[in-house]
Amino acid sequence: EEARSIEFWYEGIHPEDRARVLAGVRELIDSGGSNWSDEYRFQRKDGSYATVHDRSLVIHDSTRRPVRVIGAMVDITERKEAERRARLHAQANQALARLGEFALRANDLDQVFGEAVRALLAIRCDVATVMEQTGAYEFMVGAGAGEGAEAAIGKRNSVYQDTKWPAANNRGATVVSDRAHYESRSADRPWSFWRRRMGSGVYVPLQGERGPFGVLGMNSLRDQAFSEDDLRFAEAVANVLSASVRRHQIESRLAYMAEFDALTGLPNRNLLQDRLTQTVAQAHRRGEQGAVLFIDLDRFKLINDTLGHHVGDALIAEVGRR
Repeated sequence: EEARSIEFWYEGIHPEDRARVLAGVRELIDSGGSNWSDEYRFQRKDGSYATVHDRSLVIHDSTRRPVRVIGAMVDITERKEAERRARLHAQANQALARLGEFALRANDLDQVFGEAVRALLAIRCDVATVMEQTGAYEFMVGAGAGEGAEAAIGKRNSVYQDTKWPAANNRGATVVSDRAHYESRSADRPWSFWRRRMGSGVYVPLQGERGPFGVLGMNSLRDQAFSEDDLRFAEAVANVLSASVRRHQIESRLAYMAEFDALTGLPNRNLLQDRLTQTVAQAHRRGEQGAVLFIDLDRFKLINDTLGHHVGDALIAEVGRR
């Protein structure tokens, strides 16, 4: 339905591709060549752009003067999009494998969080964060990258009840956000200096050993920036982080249980013996004297036998607290 003129072809080429494509055609003609091909974006009737593969043949007269060009344009948009998705999928798998290996080796959770947000930033988004939930509606930025989010690391603050972060944890499922939600955030709210500029977001809950730990977030300046593949990638990263969080929490709990009494929170016999051994050794080196104060509970067995172990436990816990 359009006039098939040379101007129609020129004007249909995407402005960012036009100079390169026309320069290639001129170079072919000037050099006396016959075959040309290129890939570029060409405008459709609805205003969108298709990626096309254009092949042309230059016809010459008997004096080798170019007199006509015959061309055929093929829409390869779907093929290029499939190639792009395959390339991103491969990059995502590599990033996920690297993150998993790093998480197994690292002893510091903050390092694991930092590696995760860098992986998201390199492949999928403009801002990536790990938000640790420290209260019902209170969060701390455990890690952040992109658009100034690094400045918020370590900052703790309360959020609105309709914020997406607690919603993700409460539902135990991925939550998405759009520009309207971001723009509804007050400018004086925490982290608004980068959040209010976003056009879309994805928030995936992180699970600890005994419940929700926080939220992994990725945000884009563009509207509707994330596909189903992007959501699955974010969820896979969150699974790696959740496993790492649980492992560190279990290791910390086991280390604590090895040295502290579970009922009172006081040092147990192992830790007491270790501290006594060190103190005695220091006293010997310095030529100092020392003493141990031993406190016993009179008739404690009688309390256990008559009132029950739960009362005896309550008494021990209260003495330990005091």
